[in-house]
Amino acid sequence: MHIMRISRLFYLIIQLYLYTLALTAPSTTQPPTGLAPLSLPNLPLNITNAFNLTSPIPVDQLPDPYLYRVPDSTILIVFGGYGNMLNHVDASKAVEQPWIEATIDHRNARTPVGTAERIYMYGSVKFFFRPRPMMTWLMYGLVPEGILKIFQDTLDKETSVTILDDKFEGNVGYGAVSKI
Repeated sequence: MHIMRISRLFYLIIQLYLYTLALTAPSTTQPPTGLAPLSLPNLPLNITNAFNLTSPIPVDQLPDPYLYRVPDSTILIVFGGYGNMLNHVDASKAVEQPWIEATIDHRNARTPVGTAERIYMYGSVKFFFRPRPMMTWLMYGLVPEGILKIFQDTLDKETSVTILDDKFEGNVGYGAVSKI
């Protein structure tokens, strides 16, 4: 029992340290060069054909843009503007940080995230994200879940991401995963 408490405390200290590193990172107001948010027409998207990950697609055959529905949610992630190859572990760890923040630090899922730019870094990879006012912590936690699934199965390249939600018109946030 005592070891579990120490392990949990150690885990929280590491997460606080990583969170502090992300907050003190240099800030930009735009995503990295070449990874601007996707411009999508103000038309309803036909998402019935959003990719299903029952059989992963090789990264060189991944469509641009590429739509991924986070299972059991109203969140749709649009990937595009692929760039350089990324270190898989670094990319996964950088994208995992906001999931930890959303699920551990913010238990009230309906609270808005705010519009502050967020930057998470791990090793050689940076995850930049800018939520819009309607994004809640629940939605915010689903974003890295979807990105991690794609990185796990298919994508190991720099990418721009635009987040859509069935309940809102337009995007609810955008960002990019890129090399530092």
